[in-house]
Formats: sequence, structure tokens, C-alpha cells
Amino acid sequence: MIELSVSVPKYGILPYESHISSIINCYTKENINFLCSMLNMKCIILEQRNTKQEYFDFFIGYDLYVPELIFSYENRKELNTKEKLLDFIQKHLKRKEYVIVAIDTSKVSSYSNFLKNSIIHPPMISGLDLANSKILIHDFMDYSKYQSSWISIDEFFEAYSEVQNKIILNSSVNKSLEEELWVSRLELIRFNKNTVINNSYIEKRVIRELFNYYCSINKRVVDIDAYSYVNSILNDTDTFLYKKEVVEGRGVLECYQNYLLTVRDSESKLKLKPFYRRKNV
Repeated sequence: MIELSVSVPKYGILPYESHISSIINCYTKENINFLCSMLNMKCIILEQRNTKQEYFDFFIGYDLYVPELIFSYENRKELNTKEKLLDFIQKHLKRKEYVIVAIDTSKVSSYSNFLKNSIIHPPMISGLDLANSKILIHDFMDYSKYQSSWISIDEFFEAYSEVQNKIILNSSVNKSLEEELWVSRLELIRFNKNTVINNSYIEKRVIRELFNYYCSINKRVVDIDAYSYVNSILNDTDTFLYKKEVVEGRGVLECYQNYLLTVRDSESKLKLKPFYRRKNV
């Protein structure tokens, strides 16, 4: 059995950031530059093409400053059998590398949408017990708090295969998904032992990026939203969303205020909702 250390993330708000925080806290004190880089949040305003209803989607991960960790990616196209996938996971866990991979969570009994609507999500793998056919994953399994669970390898592979067969190996799927690394590849993360972190000051690079971020102008975009597009294929529907606008800087604060109002008004309905409806103000 292999099991890497994972701590409770201090900032369990968004999935990817929680994965990163849960790794860092096992090895070192969180870097002030990492915490500051989390201020560089973006908001995508999405639109339902039929109803024109708008939704919010917040993310940070692309701009995180984490010199404590080393990141690499592996294309998942060739990992089509259970044996290949398990060999890959075992090899990298032995190297003390955490594995993040997108699955269809409706196939895993630990998730609240088990046997219900399909939702693609990227749990982090930190353990493997071949003797008992179990794999240890970490994610927002009820879509409200970060949790850990040993699940059966058969369940995990079925969830992996749904994405593999319907998305990765499906030639009719929009090719833009190849640029969505969280969908098309497995991410490997390990602690960088050679990094010396100075927590006493904020680096100029982080300050400069934050300054540019808060001075930035919103971008108008017209593009398919990968998350809802994949979910629409997994659920065999045609209800995906389009990206309408990327909001950065001070505009994110206004979006977040409206998002909090939505949560307050619809808290009981949000557990299985991938996005947050935009209120008309």
C-alpha cells in the first residue's frame, strides 16, 4: 500500500487551490507569495445560449505562485486500460507525486451525485491499496467541503473510462478541449526539496502581477465553456454554456458580491449546481 501525506487545506474554497494547499501544508508553512497570488482571481460570465441566462464561474489556478511544488503533465490518451492506469498511478505515487485526473463523479459512490447527473471533476489521488482494490482520492465530494475517501478501483476506473471514451477518444468532440489540460491530461505534483522559501516579504514579481491584474480591462469572448460542454456530452444533452466575458481586477469583487447574494438566496440548491446564476441588478 502507498499513501502520501495530505493535510486539510486552509482555504477550502475552490478544488484546485485546495489540492495545492493540502500538499504544501504537509511539507512547509504556506508561502505568503502563494497566498497573495490567490488574490489574482478571475470570473468568467457564462451565458445559456437558449435562455440567455447568465452564470458566474470563478477560478484562480492558472496564476498561482507555488515554487514549493513541481508540476508536470501526462497525456491520458494512451492510458486506456485499468492495468496501464494503475501502473502509471503506482509509479508516480512511489515517486511521491500526487496525481490529479478528471473523472465522471456520478460513477463514484462517495459523491453526492452518485447515479444521478454526470459532473466532471478532478480529484487528487494520494494513495493506492492494490491488495484491497482501493484508491484514495480527495475532492469536494458533496460540492461544499473538501473530503477524503478510499474508493474501489473498479468505481474509479469506470468514472475515468466515462471521460476517456466519451471525451478523450471521441473524434467528434470540439478540438479546443485539447487545450484544457485538466480534461485532456493527468497532472503530477511533487514537493520541490531544493526550494528555499522566504516568508518575510512579498516578491516583486507577485506585486507586479497583482498590480497589472487590478489595472486590467475585462475581455469580451465568445467561446464554448469546457466544463459545461463536457458535462453536456456525459449527460447526452445540448445545454452547455458559452463564455461571454472574462472579468478581472476590481470587477471580480462586484461579481463575487452578486455570487454571495445568490448563495444566500439559493443555498439549498447549490450542492449539485456547477455554476452560480447571475442576479439581475
